[in-house]
Amino acid sequence: MKFLVCLMLCVIATSVNGAPAKPTEPVAEVREIVVSAGGFVKGAAVTMPTEINSTDELKKISLAADEIEKIQKQVDFKVVKIILFQWSGSGMDELTAVVDKENVIFHYKRGLTKDLRSHAKVFMIPKKSNFTVK
Repeated sequence: MKFLVCLMLCVIATSVNGAPAKPTEPVAEVREIVVSAGGFVKGAAVTMPTEINSTDELKKISLAADEIEKIQKQVDFKVVKIILFQWSGSGMDELTAVVDKENVIFHYKRGLTKDLRSHAKVFMIPKKSNFTVK
């Protein structure tokens, strides 16, 4: 239940940049693909997401096979890349994405509850865009 509340609180900012294109293509859209967290992933940290640029890389990640299949159906790796966050923390942890010109900035906010939960968040961002985690 807390996981569902966390998902509902997650706000994804979508922006279209009207400025002329620069050497790096402006970010057009950030979209979250909802997946179940699964088990704990050893060494995973919210500040160190996994960047996935191909179907082969997608098949190597530590998500359930049905979750990987769900992602595959929604992604065209010629146009977008996947940013996978996996971590353990409070059930009320929040991760949001904000578009800033050519960059996507992911903001992590720790929850205040002392329950330990595993989290997984998957975002689709344009292939040429950069991202940072704060």
